[in-house]
Amino acid sequence: MNINNIFPTKFLSEPDLQGHPVNVTISEQCMEAMRDGSQKLVICFQGKQKGLGLNKTNADMIASLYGPETDNWTGRQIQIYPTTTDFKGKVTPCIRVRAVPAGAMAPAAAPAPAPAPAPAPAHFDSDNDPDNIPF
Repeated sequence: MNINNIFPTKFLSEPDLQGHPVNVTISEQCMEAMRDGSQKLVICFQGKQKGLGLNKTNADMIASLYGPETDNWTGRQIQIYPTTTDFKGKVTPCIRVRAVPAGAMAPAAAPAPAPAPAPAPAHFDSDNDPDNIPF
């Protein structure tokens, strides 16, 4: 039994990425109330159920890619990936954002039709396919 399934979260967290970077397209952004009463900028992604609450580091990274006006982030692509950070003297899992590597994602305006999928090799594990991460 996976503890992350027992205690699901409203927002994206590091275990949701299952150890893989994921290329996503921002569908909207809004301010959300957190449990402590603070407000946090949250971005949502096309085809995904959970949004990502942004900290200053991730917000600054997206702003460096697409400008500081969050309304201009809609339709833009980023890569989210699991890593660790030092938080209060402890190494803690986290999610970071970066530019999508060149050629890793089709243009949002006019994606080319996908070729017919090749049969999966015998050793293929769909649970470890980064494009099959459900969050």
